[in-house]
Amino acid sequence: MRSWCISLIAASCLFAPSVASWAHGDIHERIAACTRKIQEQPGNPGLHLQRADLYRQHGERDRALADCARAEKLDPELVAVDFVRGQTLVDAGELQPAKQAFDRLLAAQPRHSQARIARARLFAKLKLYAAAEQDWTAALAHVEDPEPDHFLERAQMQAAQEKWDAAVAGLDEGVRKLGPIVSLESAAIDLELRQGRFDSALARVDRLAAQSVRKESWLARRGDVLERAGKPEAARAAYQSALDALQSSPSDRRRTKSLHDLETGIVAAIERLKKVPR
Repeated sequence: MRSWCISLIAASCLFAPSVASWAHGDIHERIAACTRKIQEQPGNPGLHLQRADLYRQHGERDRALADCARAEKLDPELVAVDFVRGQTLVDAGELQPAKQAFDRLLAAQPRHSQARIARARLFAKLKLYAAAEQDWTAALAHVEDPEPDHFLERAQMQAAQEKWDAAVAGLDEGVRKLGPIVSLESAAIDLELRQGRFDSALARVDRLAAQSVRKESWLARRGDVLERAGKPEAARAAYQSALDALQSSPSDRRRTKSLHDLETGIVAAIERLKKVPR
């Protein structure tokens, strides 16, 4: 019985979308459809667990937990119950009971990456940064398709402990696995700057600029790094290069809000640096 239960849960429950991605009407319809299936197969624990997660998405804590209990009673070895139970309790703000649910699941399945991620985020809410970091590292060792946010969240936990080198190294690991993701590279630059490692930050910016077809954003970032390093003349030259590159772009492209904001920021930086004594 357990094989089809686990298959059903993996497909429709454990990786179900969050409540924000479904209209309430659609959730109601899916709950009703699942309820009809349960009436046809009342002994199917996977269906009860599927409905529990739908109730969780809809914010119905008590019904979600009741369906978790039914699924567990039907199959006491179905450890995935604690994943849905834990998520439900986190959504309800009941963090310690949620932790206990994730603890039980991970004791049975230590390589369950989604449970590791869920517990890491729970630890972050509890400000248990070292424990969160450990769970992130364990999750990233096994998750099949890591996301940039996974590496960013672990780096945040490491930075909260002032483990700057580990945070930068972890972001670089993400870049090696996922490619030159801007959010990862920018976070690494920020960490380098926070430690006053201006040369390292500048080397990253220059490497990214060399790899980019559109260079104006990285040239502006170069100006920012140089300005923070106390080199106003070099910073102004970098900002001017960024402005020149931006103004050589097609006018329709420059009308986008992001590029308009970038241009405004660059011009302000140039004007600010004009007032710095030489």
